[in-house]
Amino acid sequence: MHVAQEICDRIGIIDKGRLVACKPTDELLDLFLDQVFEFRLDRTPTEEDMADIPGVRRFEIRPAEEESAVTIWVDAEYETRSQALYATVRRLQDKGFLLRSMTQQQQTLESVFLRLTGKN
Repeated sequence: MHVAQEICDRIGIIDKGRLVACKPTDELLDLFLDQVFEFRLDRTPTEEDMADIPGVRRFEIRPAEEESAVTIWVDAEYETRSQALYATVRRLQDKGFLLRSMTQQQQTLESVFLRLTGKN
């Protein structure tokens, strides 16, 4: 799918024999305007640590031996996104986590496909 995303200017997605989307690639990638950010931490947070952060639509915790991470989903709208990111950083700081890095994950054709076909 990565190659299709790079070279195609229009993409159709078929699920169970039914065309569910056929749009220019840029429009298809903009269908789901949520933003995804990953915070790498010094230790693994709990569900309670991440619960009820204003503006965070959902989160996923990934424990690891050397570097834990939490991924958050926020709305694309600039003000809401900004408030959610600040609230997340404050929460992590208040709970004593050390922030090793923060990255924004880009929308991919694969993630759009999974959401359109209900497989994600």
